[in-house]
Amino acid sequence: MQRDSSIDIAKAIGILAVVVGHMCDTGNWLFSFHMPLFFILAGFFFRPRPLRDVVLGGVRRLLVPYAVTALAIVLIVYGVALGRGEPLDSYWLVAALYGNGSKSHSSAFLADMPVIGAIWFLLALFWCRWAFALVCEKVRSERARALWVFGLSAVAILLDMYVVNLPLALLPGIGALFFYWIGYWAGRFGVLGAFRWKVEIPLYACWLAAALYSGLWMVCCHYAVFPLDVLGACGGTLLVCRFSWLLSKVRWLNVFFAWIGRNSLVILCVHLVDLDARVLRLVHCPHPKYWLVEIAYCLLVTFILSMIPPARRIFGMTK
Repeated sequence: MQRDSSIDIAKAIGILAVVVGHMCDTGNWLFSFHMPLFFILAGFFFRPRPLRDVVLGGVRRLLVPYAVTALAIVLIVYGVALGRGEPLDSYWLVAALYGNGSKSHSSAFLADMPVIGAIWFLLALFWCRWAFALVCEKVRSERARALWVFGLSAVAILLDMYVVNLPLALLPGIGALFFYWIGYWAGRFGVLGAFRWKVEIPLYACWLAAALYSGLWMVCCHYAVFPLDVLGACGGTLLVCRFSWLLSKVRWLNVFFAWIGRNSLVILCVHLVDLDARVLRLVHCPHPKYWLVEIAYCLLVTFILSMIPPARRIFGMTK
């Protein structure tokens, strides 16, 4: 399939929204769509393959970058502590091994495990792809697949909310299956083709309502108003894709944002190292100039990494 630059631009908008969302309090405006967007777009390009190929591809493209980023955080944090003569504790080592993305889990058990942060997404997407591929391999009927997907998502969400925060972002990943299925369905039936105002206008309205009145945090399986949050995430994602299509018509914007989108995984990892290791110490800075500094820093480091062959291989980067 030929790569659609507007999809890359949509991913660029998504990752920039992630960075800004970590810098300041934006309410639910960004969280209402930016994480669902990545799962939906991943599902959009899913094609049934042998389960072994899906797992090996996920290890190479998701788990290896996770491990390298987590190791970088541990080494930097502990290296700084040693340089200052401070005692070392096990927090960051446990955080890296456990893969917990948030301190806001509401489960009865293991809710307060050390937090590694935003790269929980890499672990979650690995489990989501694996589970969806497994369902597709074992279940032939599209209707039965949908039932399995929504059933597994519901069980995972309820377990994470009320019972236990399992390691390696397993439950948030399985809980995101329905977003992945929505993307898969959209890819099969050409949802991003002609504008369908009877569908899209209500979805955009749902996104606006969800952003204003609800709350969606996929990292801890929190959906304040589940139907509204799901429809709103779909509407927000579709709106970003439509806007991305417009940006793709301007050549220099197309080149710039498509590059960001293709390297969004690396930008996420660079940003997370800064968040955890406090390289720039710009976390929770409300002024937009600090957002621009953080974004520029992430893009610069990503560009430098794209010039280093081992880094390109680890992160699957493009120049």
